[in-house]
Amino acid sequence: MGNPTNWYFDGELYDHNKNQATVMGIVLRDTDLGNSINIDDRITVQFKVFDFFDIEDMSITQKDRFSILDKLFDVDDQFKYIKYDKYEIVSSEEEMLKKAEEYTAQGYEGVVLRAIDAKYVLGKSKTGGRTNFVQKYKLFDEDSAKIISLEEKPNVEGFGFVFNVKTDICPDIFSINASGTVEYRKAVFGNQEQWIGKYIRFRYTGKTKNKKPKFPKLILDDTGSYKIEAKENMSFDEIAEIKIKSKN
Repeated sequence: MGNPTNWYFDGELYDHNKNQATVMGIVLRDTDLGNSINIDDRITVQFKVFDFFDIEDMSITQKDRFSILDKLFDVDDQFKYIKYDKYEIVSSEEEMLKKAEEYTAQGYEGVVLRAIDAKYVLGKSKTGGRTNFVQKYKLFDEDSAKIISLEEKPNVEGFGFVFNVKTDICPDIFSINASGTVEYRKAVFGNQEQWIGKYIRFRYTGKTKNKKPKFPKLILDDTGSYKIEAKENMSFDEIAEIKIKSKN
């Protein structure tokens, strides 16, 4: 169906054991890895194919596109760095939730839902977001982590920082990007002593083998402030005091 010279793959660079920032660092690195290192052994990044489109025939349905991809990738590991993520068909919300739980338990961020009769849509929808025919679904868990330190990390907005934290069950210190408005982040960073040692609430999707939370993201309350959990005899008056000082 169609002319393969008009086909374009839709996918992303991926390594199941590395976060996206690390993957991009590997791919964009412009320095030599060293003659003593075999680059094939060092780099495990793959291009994961989710879909494709024919630029000359955008009428091909998702079902037919999957059928074409099934035939193209009918032999496992025929391409070293290009892999096809096989799909599964579900017919109810219950089946979808079960699959989402299975994949999240395997360390994936969630699942992508695709309408089987949908045509490929280039770019964003008319409303500026994703097309309704392709939707992400993620299962999240919440936890609290003890703040060890705050570390400045400049971003595209000119100012940013991370909370270096540790949970009760994970032996490793990990970082969570600070969110909220630039003014709020600057206020928090300027009052570091009020935050170190406190427990901050965050959301995550799955854990590593070492019980390190994956894709951690801070939780904001209705006022746009970080949520602090009362631990180690910390009173709620102390929590309120932190928020007030950070706002000033």
